[in-house]
Amino acid sequence: MDYPKVSVIIPVYNCRPSLERALSSVFQQSLGMDRIEVVAVDDGSTDGSGELLDELAAGEPRLRVVHQPNSGGPGAPRNAGIDLARGEYLLFLDADDYLGAEALERMCAMADENGTDIVIGKYVGVNRGVARWMFRRNVPRTTVLDADPGVYNTLSVLKLYRRSMIERIGLRFAQGLLSHEDLIFAARAYFAADGISVLGDYDCYYWVDREDGTSVLQQGGADGPAFYGAMTEMMRYAADQVEAGPVRDRMMNRHFRNEILPRFQTRYQTMSPAEQEVERAGARALLTEWFTPGIMAGTPVLRRLIAYALIHDRPDLLDEFVRQGGPDGEVPLVVEQGRLYAAHPRFRDPAAGIPDEMYEVTAAPPIDRGLDRVEWRAGRLHLTGTARLGGVSIDRQSLTLSLRRRGSDDEHRLPVRSGPDGYAAEVDPAGAGSGGPLAEGHWDLRLLLSAEGFETEVRVGGERPDGFTLPDSRPVPESGFADLHLRPYLTDWYENLTLQVERDAGTSLLDVREVDWPARTLLRVRGRVTGLVPDGKAPTATVRVRRRGTAETLPATVTIDGLDLVAELDVTGRRDGRWDLTLELTSAAGVTLRERIRAPEGPALPESTRRGPLASWRATPYRTDRGDLSVRVVERTLGAVAGTRLRGATARLRAR
Repeated sequence: MDYPKVSVIIPVYNCRPSLERALSSVFQQSLGMDRIEVVAVDDGSTDGSGELLDELAAGEPRLRVVHQPNSGGPGAPRNAGIDLARGEYLLFLDADDYLGAEALERMCAMADENGTDIVIGKYVGVNRGVARWMFRRNVPRTTVLDADPGVYNTLSVLKLYRRSMIERIGLRFAQGLLSHEDLIFAARAYFAADGISVLGDYDCYYWVDREDGTSVLQQGGADGPAFYGAMTEMMRYAADQVEAGPVRDRMMNRHFRNEILPRFQTRYQTMSPAEQEVERAGARALLTEWFTPGIMAGTPVLRRLIAYALIHDRPDLLDEFVRQGGPDGEVPLVVEQGRLYAAHPRFRDPAAGIPDEMYEVTAAPPIDRGLDRVEWRAGRLHLTGTARLGGVSIDRQSLTLSLRRRGSDDEHRLPVRSGPDGYAAEVDPAGAGSGGPLAEGHWDLRLLLSAEGFETEVRVGGERPDGFTLPDSRPVPESGFADLHLRPYLTDWYENLTLQVERDAGTSLLDVREVDWPARTLLRVRGRVTGLVPDGKAPTATVRVRRRGTAETLPATVTIDGLDLVAELDVTGRRDGRWDLTLELTSAAGVTLRERIRAPEGPALPESTRRGPLASWRATPYRTDRGDLSVRVVERTLGAVAGTRLRGATARLRAR
């Protein structure tokens, strides 16, 4: 039997306007319909969705349509789809949503290549937000416990699953729930999975909120009893999987942040007293059990106050906080002894008796920020913008610019002029590195804000005016290297300002002319240093040789005469493995550049061998796929050689 590669399962209920778009996005997949089956389960639609499915199925043999009485939620139709699916993989697609044309091909390939049981394809929000930060890059393999990329933050089931994993653990959806039935399904799958992949370099899944606001979740989702029943099961399951501590707190906080505390907004005010009591009791039970001090510290002040009122059964305070609404920056801020407080209602009211710590801003201080202009002036990069702590007088605030190099502890601080109209700062590429040139790498810019002892920081970025542009790159003067440039850019996801100090594309530090063996175990590399400032002082040079996959290194002797460099490394006694060569050049200005040494073009490089009474040894320089120089060392003892010969002789005898 010809089984499909992937089964796409679509629960359908009164979604005729978007249904054809969802199905068309599957029919047009680059994977090809010969490798796809679609199982669409009509859950008692009354708007003609079922009839439309039948019409489309008449012309598409890979579309299988099932009709069933309304079950009260998407769980039952999804279960029906799982029971009928035959594909190696399952993908759940909601009828309001649609797929990118290459989504299934790419997601299946990622699961195949990495042997993972779940693939989360990049979400694109349509009329809604999505967790864009999780898709900064491809992640071939992760687990539910890893903080980065933090897959537990997305517990929708709109993903690709290996069907054998679903069947191995007997996983099915809770039935009869209007919403949140997917949370426990996704969590159980995460914990059972042999690896999870994140595909971040292609727009896979277009997640749509209806413009008329008529979807179940947009209408508020499940009622109180059903919702809190599902959340209690969900959070107890998570607690059973992870011991108390930061990882469990991170998971529980996701539920308080995304599902529980948001229920106490405008909709809560429209509920009947009986419905409100159900909401309060359900939330109070979960908060009392799982809202730890660690979670509280990372919760914005107003939501923390709502949690406080719920835990202490104070409906009067709760009503006041719910009516307050809005972020912490829209209320007066109080700075005392290095602490920042958001003066929401009942702050220091003796009748309320709420501790000051409930009002302390311990996460995401409300900072207004913007970036107005970035431009070169007389060889220096000038920045203007705004960064101020809302609710605190500007004359009580001060700023410092911090440049931090990624992947290192390097930091340089520069002065900032600030006032009512914003801030101004300048970066001198030749002197910003604590008096010297900036080193090669990515330098993230932050503003360190201080207000009467309270200190925080924020990335340079934020709102930008229409027509905002960044200037081109400029050379880094006095670095000692001719092709070193500083390029300002905005980061992909959060559009914060970063400075990249880089060399011109396609240039190398060393033009290798010869690789040879002046002695049997002594490898010599000759080359000419490139990219220096004309007539500049000769740099100091170091060659580092490291065994791949380990921290093991071996020394190399380097001599440099003008621009001619010779490196010699003794490979005597080195263990089997591949040894990579990296050149470090440090200019007279103190700027260090690092680069894997490139292998010369041309024929295969010479190898060196040595044979003794008990062992043989061979070292082979070679050009990697990326064009870098590496050395492969192979040592074989007499016993190993004899064993190999014996196995070969035995195999030949058996073949006769």
